[in-house]
Amino acid sequence: TFVNIMFMGWLEPEKGVRELLGSFLSLHAWKDNVKLSILGRGSLENEARQFVSINNLNNRVEFFGWVQEKHDIASIMRAQDIFVLPSWFEGFPNAAIEAMGAGLSTVLTDVGAVSDFFSNGSEALIIKPRSKIDLTNALKRLSEDKKLRQKLGRNGFKRVSNEFAVEPAINTLITAISKEMSNV
Repeated sequence: TFVNIMFMGWLEPEKGVRELLGSFLSLHAWKDNVKLSILGRGSLENEARQFVSINNLNNRVEFFGWVQEKHDIASIMRAQDIFVLPSWFEGFPNAAIEAMGAGLSTVLTDVGAVSDFFSNGSEALIIKPRSKIDLTNALKRLSEDKKLRQKLGRNGFKRVSNEFAVEPAINTLITAISKEMSNV
């Protein structure tokens, strides 16, 4: 069976697209049963497609472009095992929240608020930005360790369900408003 990896975001240098493609090539050479789904568009799309073609990865990498319908994104996510976002910088990665909400194990770079919200090895594998070696090693580790993928998927899902779902967010807002109203 295949281990399915997903990237969702802008196809731009600062999103780590080149690092991802290089890491996937190394991973594929080491382990032939991996696939990569790329959701998004951007200035590197043609370069990425050429890289895939030149390296004979056409049957292992699929480009979806921007997927507009939520049910289509959910359907694609259900077919994945690993979500990866190798950004050089990020405020707070909403795509990672969506992936964790779908129960995917996740590889993130240590940028923005990532380490403030997620624990390395518990809810995600958190790596240095711009490091093809770290990215390759994280993808290798997850592609060969199904129990770790399941653990990260479960823990990430619990975290985003408890912190980012609508009901907990509303409760936090109500508590904050109530506290402010009592100070008036």
